[in-house]
Amino acid sequence: MIYTILGKKDIKASRIGFGCWQLGGNLVIEKNPHGYGKINENKAIEAIHYSIDNGVNFFDTADAYGLGKSEIILSKALKGKRNKVVICTKGGKFSDGSAEFVLNSSQEYIVSACNNSLKRLNTDYIDIYLLHFIPPKEQIENTIETLKKLQQQGKIRDYGISVVNGIHKIPELSKNFSIIEGYYNLLLRDFEKYESLNLSFIAASPLSRGLLSGKKNISNLDDGDVRKKWGKGETQHDWYIKQQEKIDKFEKLSNELNIPLKILAIAYILSNNGLVIPGIKTRNQICELMKSLEHVPLSKEIVKKIKEI
Repeated sequence: MIYTILGKKDIKASRIGFGCWQLGGNLVIEKNPHGYGKINENKAIEAIHYSIDNGVNFFDTADAYGLGKSEIILSKALKGKRNKVVICTKGGKFSDGSAEFVLNSSQEYIVSACNNSLKRLNTDYIDIYLLHFIPPKEQIENTIETLKKLQQQGKIRDYGISVVNGIHKIPELSKNFSIIEGYYNLLLRDFEKYESLNLSFIAASPLSRGLLSGKKNISNLDDGDVRKKWGKGETQHDWYIKQQEKIDKFEKLSNELNIPLKILAIAYILSNNGLVIPGIKTRNQICELMKSLEHVPLSKEIVKKIKEI
């Protein structure tokens, strides 16, 4: 395994992390999917144990994933193993399941959300606490003060922000956050514009929600799977159609190199500065993705070919 140092508190994290959104299982709110399909809890816990035994120590979850279910399953898996791992969770999105998520960055809410995550995770501290959205400009200062207070109280070691829908705001956000999470994969490479800012970057959706591992349609997805409806009605298949030409080129390149596309996709990010958090449900999935380490760093020639697509 290869490791990196995150943030300003010298947190040592494996560069292949374990994305825990999937652990939340199916979730439908007001007919909109927010989950990632059915989850077998025993297989998920087995996958977490296997990951830890093979050097993975970074686990990324959120209170919104399954409305806390992801944190609870992770907690069960980490019993007796807390000192071996880095837990990253998020707060700022609220729903009780009866209505859509509401964004809230107030001091009262963030403190409450953090305390609730601590309880679900059954831990005294969270290594990295991320805001799950970008607060309005007029609220950002108070929100940062709240995070600093939580840090001073020992409830969180460091903090950062998720910018999945606002990666263009990274330059401004970098003044207050050194840990950034956002979409970064072969199809979405905007983060590379900001590499000179020397941030700790957590690459969410490194396989583009499965498109880079063969999931090109939604016919076999559960109703509670978020990939059935993205944004304003866009589906996994809609996104695939838009990206089909690029995906075809990447598949051709992977065949030429004799490297499976999912392995090539992970190896590319690891050859840059990203820490990847692929969504994992089973031991076989993490076992397969760890093969990407055999190709890191990718040669300059391969990187050049990827950047040309």
